[in-house]
Amino acid sequence: MKNKNKKYYYFICGLVILASFFIWEKTCLAEPVLKITDIQYSGGTGKTEEDFVEITNTTNEEINLDDYRLVKKTSTGTRTSFKSFGNKDVIPAKGIYPWTNTSKNSVISEGNGIAIILGDTNTGVIIDSINWGEDESEEEEEEEEEEEEEEEEEIKNYSGIMISEIYPAPDTKNGEEEFIEIINLAGEELDFSDYTIKDSKGAKGKISKKEKIGNFIVFYGSFSFNNDSKGDTVFLYDKKDNLITSQKYSNGKSAHSFSFDGSSWRWTSSPTPGGENFFDKILSGKLILPKHVYKNTYAYFNVKADSDAKKFTWNFGDGHKSYLKSTKHKYEKTGKFSGNLKITGDGEDKTYDFSVKVEKYDAPKIRIISLSPNPKGSDTKNEWIEIKNQSKDKINLKGWSIATGKDKLINHPIREDFKIKKGKTKKLTKKICAFTLGNEKTKIELRDPSGKVVQKIKYDRKKNKIAEDEIYEKNDGGWTWVGTQNNTEAIQNPPLPLGEDVRRTGEGAGAEEELIIPDSEIQASLGKYTPSPIWQKKQKGRHILAYSKHSIIFPEKLIPQNSRVLGLETGFKPVSTENYYSFTAPSNQRHWANSFFDSILVKINSELNWALNKI
Repeated sequence: MKNKNKKYYYFICGLVILASFFIWEKTCLAEPVLKITDIQYSGGTGKTEEDFVEITNTTNEEINLDDYRLVKKTSTGTRTSFKSFGNKDVIPAKGIYPWTNTSKNSVISEGNGIAIILGDTNTGVIIDSINWGEDESEEEEEEEEEEEEEEEEEIKNYSGIMISEIYPAPDTKNGEEEFIEIINLAGEELDFSDYTIKDSKGAKGKISKKEKIGNFIVFYGSFSFNNDSKGDTVFLYDKKDNLITSQKYSNGKSAHSFSFDGSSWRWTSSPTPGGENFFDKILSGKLILPKHVYKNTYAYFNVKADSDAKKFTWNFGDGHKSYLKSTKHKYEKTGKFSGNLKITGDGEDKTYDFSVKVEKYDAPKIRIISLSPNPKGSDTKNEWIEIKNQSKDKINLKGWSIATGKDKLINHPIREDFKIKKGKTKKLTKKICAFTLGNEKTKIELRDPSGKVVQKIKYDRKKNKIAEDEIYEKNDGGWTWVGTQNNTEAIQNPPLPLGEDVRRTGEGAGAEEELIIPDSEIQASLGKYTPSPIWQKKQKGRHILAYSKHSIIFPEKLIPQNSRVLGLETGFKPVSTENYYSFTAPSNQRHWANSFFDSILVKINSELNWALNKI
C-alpha cells in the first residue's frame, strides 16, 4: 500500500514540475513590443460589422506605426491586409490603438487568424498574432524547436536588453561597417553568439563580427538598412528566432549614428560602438521674422546662427521653400501659415517652428513732393527725390519702390531701411534706390510693397532743357520748376540792409546799380544809425587781431624806404659777401624789464581801444 502511495505521490510531483516548466516558459519569453490585446469578430446577431482589434504598446516609448499593418489569415492560409498604418499613426508609451470597422460589412470573422506585421503582407515580420496557425512545414519546425527547448536547462529573460545605438550609413571609403550596439541590463550574462539582426523587410543581416565590451554587445556587418526619409526598423532575434527588441529610425545621415541618450533618440556625428553615447551640441539660432506680412508683398526672413550652422531650409507653409540664410518670400493668399526653419551643420539638426498672419495691404499716405533731376556735379551721385509722410505714424519705406523711365518703366526697390517720421520729409538718394531721372523727360511712379501705384509724376523739357540745380516741386498750384541761386550769385548780390522795398536795376556783369528808396523810409530813418554788415565784419576781424598779438605792425612801417634791407628793423645786421647777404644778430640786447613794461602798455592800449569801439 505504501509503495502504491509513493508511486502516486511521485506521479503528482512530476505533473506539477512539468506544468511549472510550461508556465515558466510562458512568462520568461520576451513579449512583443506591440501586442494584440483584444479582438471582437462581431457585435452579435445582425451586427457582424461591429468588429474591432485592440493593439497595445508594451514599451515605455512612443511607437510610430508607419509600415505596420493588420493582416487576417483564412483557414486556407490566404493572407489579406485590412489595415495599413501611416506615419501619423502613433501609439504612446503603454498606450493602446483601437482599430474599428468603419464599413457596412464585416471585415474579420470567427476562424480568422489576426496578426500585426511590419512590412509586406506575405513576407513581413510578424510582431504578434492570435489564432494564426501554421502550415505543416511550420508545425514540424515548431515541434523541433519544442524538442530543443526541452533540452534547455533555463529559459532566459530578455526584459533588460535593448538597442542603444544604430550606425546605418557608415563611411565605407574609410573601411567602416554598419553596426548595431546592444546594451544588456538584465543583470546576468547572456550568450549572443547565435543572435540575428533583421530589417523591416525581414532580410537577415550578414554579421561579420561581434564584440562584447562591458554591458555592450556590438554587431558589425552588412545589414542593408534603408537611409531615405522613411528610414528603417532594426529587429534583434535570439537563436530560436524570438523577437527580443526593435528600434525604428528615419532620415538616415551619412557617418552619423542614431543613439539613445537615456530619454530619447538623437542623431550624432560621433559614433561610440561599445561605449557611452556621445552627442553633438544642438545647433541653435535666433529667428528674425517680419512683424507684418502682406499679400503679394515680399516679407523678409533671417536667422542669427554661429559658424557651426552650414545649411538653412526655410519652409514657408504654402508649399514654397528657400535655402538661403537671409531670404524673402511673397505670399499669394491671406490667412495664417505655419512654417519652420531647419538648421543643419556641425552638430545636431535643429528645427524651429513659426507662424505668420498674411493680411491685405493698406498703403499709408506717402507722397513725392520734389525732385532734383540735374543737380550740381554728378547726376549719378547727387540726384534725389524728396518724400513726405502724410500719415499719422512713423513709417519705414523699405520694400517700397520707385519706377522710372522715359517710356518703359523700370522698378527700383528701396533696399534698406528708409524711415520717415509722421508729417516729416526725407530725401531718397541712389545709395539705397537705383532710380534714374532724365534731364529732358521722365515718368515716375511711387509703388507700395504690393506693387500698387501710389503716385504718378511725369515731366517733359525737350524745348527748354533742365538747368543745373533746378528743382521740380509740388505746390498748391501743381508741379512747377524752381531755380536755385548758386554761390557766385550770392556773393555778387549780397543782401541790402535797407529793407524789402530796395530794388536793383541793370543786368549782366559790370552793370550799374541804382537804389530806389521810398521818401517815407528816408524820413523815418533820419538821425538813426544803420549798421553795415561789411563794416561790422571788418570790426570783428580787428578785435580778433588785437587780442591775438602783443603789438600790431602795419604794412607801411615794415619798409618805410625802398632802399632799406628787410630785417634791419628787427635787430639783425646784414653782412656783405660776394654773392648774397646774410644776417647776424647784434651783440647788444634789450633789457627784459623794458620788454615787460612795453607789453603791459600794449595790453592797456588794446583794452582802451576795445572800450572806445563799444561806445
